[in-house]
Amino acid sequence: MFLKVTSGMVRSYRLLDNGRRQLDAFHAKGDVFGLEFGTEYNLSAEAVCDCTVVAYRLPKLEAQATIHDFLWQQLLSYMASALVQAKEHKKLLASRSAIEKIAGFLIEQSRLHQNGGVVQLLMSRTDIADYLGLTVETVSRTFAALKLLQLIEFSTARDIEIINADGLHQLCR
Repeated sequence: MFLKVTSGMVRSYRLLDNGRRQLDAFHAKGDVFGLEFGTEYNLSAEAVCDCTVVAYRLPKLEAQATIHDFLWQQLLSYMASALVQAKEHKKLLASRSAIEKIAGFLIEQSRLHQNGGVVQLLMSRTDIADYLGLTVETVSRTFAALKLLQLIEFSTARDIEIINADGLHQLCR
C-alpha cells in the first residue's frame, strides 16, 4: 500500500528507542508516501492540518499497471522523488549549525511549495525541531536571528517571506 496526499499536509515519523520522535518528511498535496515492500511499516503518519489522503493497494495497482504502462512510470517517478527528498533531508541533518539547518529547511520548503517568495509553514515549530534534530527554542531563536539578518520577514507566525534567497543559500554552503 502507499498513500497520496490530495489536500493539506501529513508528517511521517518514527519513534526512537528513547521515546523521542524523529520526523522523516512532510508530505503536501500531490506527494506520495508510505510505499514499503515488507509486511511491517517502519514509519507512522499523522495529519499536520486538515487533509485528505487516498490509499492505493499494491496488488490492485500491479494488476492495473499491466494494462496501463503509465502507472508504472508514475510509481517510479514517485519513488525517485522520495529518494531525492530523503537525500536532501540527510544533507540537512548533517549541517553543522542550527542556522544552516533552518536556512536549508526554508529553501527546501520554498522550492517545494512556491508561493511568490512566501513559505507557508503548516507544521508547528515542534515539528520543524523534530525534523531537523533541534529543540523548539533553538528553532525560534534561529528564525529570530534570520529576521535580524534581514533574510526573512514574518507576514504571520506561519507565513515567512524570504527577503534574501541568496543570503539563505550562502548560509547553507
